[in-house]
Amino acid sequence: ECLYKDRFFHDWEFGIKHYAGDVTYDANNFVTKNMDNLPDDLVNCKKKSTNTIVSSDIVRDTGGNSRARTPAQKKRPNSNSKTPASQKKSSRTGNTVWTKFKGQLGELMGKIGETRTRYIRCVKPNTMKQPRLMQHISSVEQLRCAGVVAAVTISRSAFPNRLEHEQVFDRFMCLEKSFVREASPTSEADEVIEDVKSLLSSVLKSVEVEKDGKIQQGFVCGKTRAYFRAGSLEFLENKRLHAFGDLAKDIQRVVRGFVAKSKYQRIRKKTIICQARVRCNASRSRYLKLRAAAIIIQCWCRGNAGKAELLCLKRNDRATTIQTNWRLFVAWRKFKILRSAAVKIQAFARGARQRPLYREALAEALEEAKLENQLKTLQRKLEEAEEKRIQAEKRAEEGGGKTVIVYKDGAGEGSS
Repeated sequence: ECLYKDRFFHDWEFGIKHYAGDVTYDANNFVTKNMDNLPDDLVNCKKKSTNTIVSSDIVRDTGGNSRARTPAQKKRPNSNSKTPASQKKSSRTGNTVWTKFKGQLGELMGKIGETRTRYIRCVKPNTMKQPRLMQHISSVEQLRCAGVVAAVTISRSAFPNRLEHEQVFDRFMCLEKSFVREASPTSEADEVIEDVKSLLSSVLKSVEVEKDGKIQQGFVCGKTRAYFRAGSLEFLENKRLHAFGDLAKDIQRVVRGFVAKSKYQRIRKKTIICQARVRCNASRSRYLKLRAAAIIIQCWCRGNAGKAELLCLKRNDRATTIQTNWRLFVAWRKFKILRSAAVKIQAFARGARQRPLYREALAEALEEAKLENQLKTLQRKLEEAEEKRIQAEKRAEEGGGKTVIVYKDGAGEGSS
């Protein structure tokens, strides 16, 4: 919607609708001045400079020198058919104003990417260019055309304030002393969201309202930010100020206590030095008397300590003997258990290895027995059929020449 093109425009012309009015641009010779090469002697001089800012400012573009021609340049007739030798393109491109600008722009975008940018909308207060004069209609019209009024209206309708999750922890975690953050800054988003909900639910408990039978909280948590309803963030900030007041009182109390304690320690130290000098003279004489008695007591105590150490060594030696026998017994019993288990494992392994062979032999024996049974059955049936045939022949002979017809079924039995 910002670009427009009239039917009388050439291919290299276009227009832009600015706030102040429409402006027509010509694309011819747009970046001609940016293709001017920097002098080689200037580049070499900057390279040899001892100043790091000057020497590091050189940006070289090692890319190709060929550029695609625009449709306007293709259609425009070339008045100068011959190109001067000074304007011929070489296979190697030197530093130009364009490459210098490109390097500086890249550094600027890198610095902007490392910071948190804020965009400022400039508003012209009046058309007379006079100080301390505000034309409300013109200012509001500028804000409305820039979309600021609509953006503010939309943002203030439901959630006018928003903060990132880490900012919520940094600013409002002091309001809930019993809150313990479980998720670290590098944890997953779901864990961070749960911590934010837990913190804000306990802090904003008093601003919850009941609407249509449901409790409406003063905030909503997104994936990276927390959105606050109207008045919720102000309530938190006010509560934070009161909390800071309480913390300031605590800090004052600690500082005053530290100052008083330091003063007390200095007085106490000097008092101790005075008392030490007075007590030193009284204690020295008493020390000389007690040293003789202490030597006797030390001898008696060292004798008792030696006896106790001797008893302890004897007890340790006996305990070592008992431990040795016990460990030997435990090891021997464990060896028996392991040996029994190894025998069982060997038996199971051998059984598992012989069981398939036994099953194959058993299957072969069953197959042979089955074939023998079938053979015996067939023999028995043949014998019965032979006996019936003989009996039938006898009955035919006895009947005096009667014709006898014998039928045989599938099982081999005959009937007449």
